[in-house]
Amino acid sequence: MTLRLRKLLLAVSVLAVLAGAAAPRLTARGAAPAVTISATNPYSPTEIIVRFRPGTSAQAMTQSLAAEGAQRQADPLLAKLGYTLVKVPNGQVVEALNALSQDPNVEKAEPNYLRGVVEDGDARRVADTIPTDPSWGNQYGPVHIQGPEVWDILTGTSAVVIAIIDTGVDLMHPDLSAKLWTNPGEMGPDGLGGDKSNNGLDDDSDGDIDDWRGWDFSSNDNNPQDAHGHGTHVAGIAGAATNNGAGIAGMNWNARLMPVRVLAANGYGTDTQVADGIVWATDHGATIINLSLGGSAGAAVLEAAVDYAYNHGVLVVAAAGNTAPNPVIFPAAYEHALAIANTNSSDNRNSSSNYGPEVDLSAPGTSIYSTYWTIVQGSTYGTLTGTSMATPHVAGVAALLAGLPQFNTPDKIRVALESTALDIDVPGWDQKTGYGLIQAYDAALFDADNATPTATPTVTRTPTATPTTAPPVQYSRETSDTCTGVSYAWQSAAGGTDLNLHVDDGAAAITLPFPFTFNGQAKTSALVSTNGYLTFGSSGTTFSNQAIPYGNVPDDFIAPFWDDLDLRVQGAVFSQTLGSTPDRRLVVEWNNVKRYSSSGAELSGLTLQAVLFESSNNILFQYQSLTSTVAANATGGTATVGIEFAGGASGYQHSFNTAGSVHAGLAILFTPETAPGPMCDPTSTPTTTATVTQTPTITPTPVARIFFPVVGQVGH
Repeated sequence: MTLRLRKLLLAVSVLAVLAGAAAPRLTARGAAPAVTISATNPYSPTEIIVRFRPGTSAQAMTQSLAAEGAQRQADPLLAKLGYTLVKVPNGQVVEALNALSQDPNVEKAEPNYLRGVVEDGDARRVADTIPTDPSWGNQYGPVHIQGPEVWDILTGTSAVVIAIIDTGVDLMHPDLSAKLWTNPGEMGPDGLGGDKSNNGLDDDSDGDIDDWRGWDFSSNDNNPQDAHGHGTHVAGIAGAATNNGAGIAGMNWNARLMPVRVLAANGYGTDTQVADGIVWATDHGATIINLSLGGSAGAAVLEAAVDYAYNHGVLVVAAAGNTAPNPVIFPAAYEHALAIANTNSSDNRNSSSNYGPEVDLSAPGTSIYSTYWTIVQGSTYGTLTGTSMATPHVAGVAALLAGLPQFNTPDKIRVALESTALDIDVPGWDQKTGYGLIQAYDAALFDADNATPTATPTVTRTPTATPTTAPPVQYSRETSDTCTGVSYAWQSAAGGTDLNLHVDDGAAAITLPFPFTFNGQAKTSALVSTNGYLTFGSSGTTFSNQAIPYGNVPDDFIAPFWDDLDLRVQGAVFSQTLGSTPDRRLVVEWNNVKRYSSSGAELSGLTLQAVLFESSNNILFQYQSLTSTVAANATGGTATVGIEFAGGASGYQHSFNTAGSVHAGLAILFTPETAPGPMCDPTSTPTTTATVTQTPTITPTPVARIFFPVVGQVGH
């Protein structure tokens, strides 16, 4: 398949879980910036999500929405997160978002993205017959993660509740029905001669009537019956009835399964439905939340829901995605979620499993046999593949630990699982398998009270470097926006050498005019890519930008604007050496280049440069002109800006898919510790040392990062 065909397929596929633009970052004052909408994640055509600024009156909210023909919709669970569900005229989502993003009463406005189950689309197959005997022989998963060993000492407790937030659960399945959670506030006599479960009253005063066995946010009723099959499959892996003479064994024999349906029969749901499901499950006593779903666009409301669960003592376990080499999907990429990769029966990572710095752990997810439901067969069993299947293995083990008093917080469970995982890839943590394959028995014996505590997360985590792999040189990063010692002064290379890169996804080799030391290593040559970066590695044609560190090609790179750029009909790349020894400067300039647009609808012109300094080994990014008919794309909304070192385990990221992170007239200076840094006016806003992201030890350290969400497709 050609590179361009792959781009086209990625652009038109609404089922694939792809990397998308992050939700735009708010400005300090005034209206929110223009909204960036993911081109790969479908969204509701009649709904948006709005966060009004604190202190905005109900009347002002109504007036702001009325101007766009929009109306507030009642959603008390969403209100707990500070967000409002808004109905807009059919097909007017983009117009409403753009208008409301400029309203001074609005802090954030975003689409109500669709989320789907996560599985390998063609890997699913349903068993030909319903097993009549125990099917333990069909389950390699528990064996590979010490299931039999841990069951010698621990099989779980009914006091622990695993919320299956998915397509629902087959409520009558013989391997699940006895394991289902029931709402104590909606059970028993109601004092009027009726049964609370069916008396048509909201007995527990939670806003839902007769929600005695879960809730269906897809149909807004009290029947979370699976109409797809995916949620039933997930539930069985985590906690099917075990030692009952039929079917399969669940990882946790005694934990209760809470059915929360947020995805419809087609495998999709919206951000608000998923967020509501997370809040509802948390409020109703879930201990562990399983999210085998995802989507490719960022949504602040979804991250707020994950944070809500974490802040209430609930561990969120989520699928990493099945579209490698794409990055980890959402909500797995969020700081307070455990992102789970997929391994096979040989304990190797499945090649479809997404990867990146957010991956925490791995678990069996390839050809997994479990409970299932079909419209023809009803309750049955089947085999599915995906990170959707790996995730409930972890959720079930986490629930085993949660039943022990020493594992009384999400962080203690996380540290136990990560500290005892079996390393199955490169030594230590890695971006493809995280800390490794979970080991249930070892985790149960882990001394949580005396372990090195996980750093209190405040932003998206990136693992801490081990001393042996830490970069020998630390860098600081300052910008002309925040430091008076950094000034924008364009150094044109247009009169230099045209690298003849009038192609799409190409690279040209150059010899550096002087040895340039990058992270302590002397460089003498580089590849200059059409896609806004230069690399000292072996490949310069990668068009799909990734967060730093990436761990794959390109490697060892300097990226003033890594994005999918197209120079076939517009623009050029130049290089020129300025100055004289020992203060020469190599300037690489991307001049009037455009972003790739499959439809041709986006018109853009980007002129920017990277400057390498001979004596100081400083790196300077400058931006002369950034224009596009999609403004957010021109200012970093789809680009990676930063540097990454050899090996792909560490680097310094200025921004990733963040609209407004760069602008015309901006200069960004990276200074190694071996050179004097710029003098900044103490009255100006300080810029801290650039965040370094590296290969981790056992304990992850939080680092600011922006990611995007993914929800709702079967077979993660």
